[in-house]
Amino acid sequence: MKEEYNPVVDFSAEKRALIATAAADAGVRPVVDASEPLIEGVKVINKESEREAVLLMNWGFIGRKAIEFDNVTVTIPDAGAFNGAYSIGQRKKLEVVKKGDTLVVDIGEMVESDVLLLE
Repeated sequence: MKEEYNPVVDFSAEKRALIATAAADAGVRPVVDASEPLIEGVKVINKESEREAVLLMNWGFIGRKAIEFDNVTVTIPDAGAFNGAYSIGQRKKLEVVKKGDTLVVDIGEMVESDVLLLE
C-alpha cells in the first residue's frame, strides 16, 4: 500500500467493479448497493419476527479514523412490500423513493456503520 493511502481517492468505483467482476460475470447482483464504493451492505432477516434490516459498514478509514461520507444513498433491489427505512444510527426515519420493486434510501451522512430497519 502506498504511503498516505486515501481510500476515498485511491479506491474508486472502477476498482470496486474490477474486484467484483467474477461475481458479476456469474450473474450475482448486490442485494444492497451503496452510492459510495467503500460502503458495503448486507440484508438480514430475523427468522422469528420475519423483520428485515440492512447492515451497513464503511470500510473507508485513514489509520483508525473513519472517513465521513455525505449524500449517501442505498439501493435495495427486490424490496417487495417495504416502503420505508428507519436508521438506528441516526435514530430517525429516512427519506425513500420506491421505484417498482426497488427501494432507494437517502442515508445522508454516514461515518462508521448503521443499521436500517425496513418498514
